[in-house]
Amino acid sequence: MTPIATLLFAHLFLSPSPVDTGDLYPFSNPVTELVGFKDARGRVRFPARFHNAFTGGQVLREVVPAIDTGAPFFLRRDGGRFGFDSAFLDGENMPYCMREGHIQFQDPATRRMGFFDARGRVGIPALYLSAGSFHGGYSRVIREGRQVCAHGKPRDSAVLGEHCYWSGNVILIDLTGKVVVDTFGLPMGFSPDWTSATIVDAEADTSRRTWKTIDGRILSIASTEHSFQAWLEANLPRLAQQGPGKPDFFPSLRFDPRMGWKAKTSKRTDDTLREVASLDGFLKTNLQELAMLFQSIPSTGSRQAKLPASFIPFEERIGAVDLCREYESRRNPVMELSWAAAGRTRTIRFVRWDDSWRILDLE
Repeated sequence: MTPIATLLFAHLFLSPSPVDTGDLYPFSNPVTELVGFKDARGRVRFPARFHNAFTGGQVLREVVPAIDTGAPFFLRRDGGRFGFDSAFLDGENMPYCMREGHIQFQDPATRRMGFFDARGRVGIPALYLSAGSFHGGYSRVIREGRQVCAHGKPRDSAVLGEHCYWSGNVILIDLTGKVVVDTFGLPMGFSPDWTSATIVDAEADTSRRTWKTIDGRILSIASTEHSFQAWLEANLPRLAQQGPGKPDFFPSLRFDPRMGWKAKTSKRTDDTLREVASLDGFLKTNLQELAMLFQSIPSTGSRQAKLPASFIPFEERIGAVDLCREYESRRNPVMELSWAAAGRTRTIRFVRWDDSWRILDLE
């Protein structure tokens, strides 16, 4: 193949198409364990040449951190590279990810953090010792503080699993880098609903948490637990009377067969119902018992539960995860409700979905 033909081949088949704006999904080479990206039709847009430690299985929509043969950098979906030697791993040795048009970078000279935008421009200068991802238009940052590591020593990037973090006064900034709250602390037991964050002149709803902004107004954030409790109180009479219907379930359902739940008769032998269609037979068989289950729920508290990474296959929870391939608990939180009934502990987990809550798991 001539040099010109080689370049043409690389341009046509190894680079993302300029008219293709769909997400690019990671795949790995089983021999080298390096990562590349394919489009939704399975066409290779980037060959598997990136180390998984930095891409972390992220979906490439705009930008992902990457490393191949030299210094780490940021990779755009059009193939452009920027921010050499400024992509890095967090205190848990996990890669950062672009959220809400911003991705953290570290100035190699000062070791302080800032944010790039999707085009590779510095959106927020590297002023911070620590900077969290943006959620609901806000990021928690620390400008001055001290580093705390599990082993009691300064962090050494060559040692994995050190679990280090910065401790200091937490500041809340917006997407422009403007300081919104100069001292931002989260009360114990409060799970903020970042999608509800808003700045108001006054807040009369005592179920929401508030912080005074630097301009004298009020940042108001709803409690995830409170919103779930309100939904449960409003929907419990219906669920207890007629039992839940198909729309009340998340598309995937796990259940403990020791409870007596009966799945639709089929050749499948696994304990997980993975398709929406499977719910039809499950509901028909267990409708009466499901209604009795909701009748037994007393007025009780609820607590937030973390969703295990392997709980639902990635393909079935597209939309409930962010582009980092991580479960987005801030947008789709999971609440776990446990109570005693008929001499045993019963548990239902709900996931917030489309402005409602759906049953995710029965035990």
